[in-house]
Formats: sequence, C-alpha cells, structure tokens
Amino acid sequence: MTNQRTCPKCGADNEAINERCVKCGVFLLDVTVPIATDALPLDIPEQIKRYLERYAGNLLLFIADQQPPVVASLEHSVFHLGRDMRPPSDEDGMTVDLSPYGATIHGVSRRHATLIIKPDETIIHDNNSTNGTWVNGIRLVPNQSYQVHNGDQLQLGRLPMWIYFA
Repeated sequence: MTNQRTCPKCGADNEAINERCVKCGVFLLDVTVPIATDALPLDIPEQIKRYLERYAGNLLLFIADQQPPVVASLEHSVFHLGRDMRPPSDEDGMTVDLSPYGATIHGVSRRHATLIIKPDETIIHDNNSTNGTWVNGIRLVPNQSYQVHNGDQLQLGRLPMWIYFA
C-alpha cells in the first residue's frame, strides 16, 4: 500500500480511502494537532523527577504553563476529567476539575474524558466531548478506549497536559 493510514486504536494499516479500520472498525480520522512542547519549561525533566519523588503513589497531570501539577491519588482507578465537576452520588472514581487551569476558555467539556487505571494498562476515552480529546497529537474517536503511557501528552479541547504515574 503506497497511500495508507494507521489505525490509532489497533495499529493496523489501512488504505487511505477507508473510513473505518479493516481490523477493529474504528473510524479513521485525519485529524492531528501539533504537540505543544514549547509550552513546557526547558528544565521540565528535572522538575518532573522531583514531583514524581515527592508525590509517589499519585497520578500527576502537568498542565501547559501551570505549576505545580494536578495531583490525584492512585488509590482510585477511575478519573473523570472535566470542568465545574461535582461528584455525582452514583458515579465511581475521582473527579478532576480542570476549571482552575482555564478549562472553560480552552474548550474542555464538563465531563470531557475518563482515565481508567488497570493493573496492566491505563486507558482513556473521550466522553463524546464537544471539542475532542487527543493523545500525542492523534484525535480520539469518542467512546472508544485508547492506551496512555507515562509521559504521554493529552489534550482536552485546546488544553494540553502531560500525564505521569508516580
């Protein structure tokens, strides 16, 4: 295949004219965004190392141009990311309110995305948000699960962040 697209979910090669992956059926989108590495300070690796040591046993979200990171306890296995969030009584997991980080002006939905921490993997899925979710510059198909790894860039709407597990 000379002109092909790689599925963001399963990694299968598909012909460029395919709208869906031939292996898993996920929609193939040609939407990518640049990774905003210039939004991080130049000495971020040393800063990350210090935060990881300080907040062992936690999930850390480094929001672009913000210090310190958002810290959430890994005692929880489900994290609901969004803005103006109040924990509903019927929902498991921890809510992570991104409002203090400009979530509204950056297009973050109220219940934008969900992170699920499992023993062998961490997954994220976009909760059919208005302005989309990206992992390392690749836009996610709503309501589909995608793996995320330590140091990956997440973008909710236009709000970039980097995820680390301490």
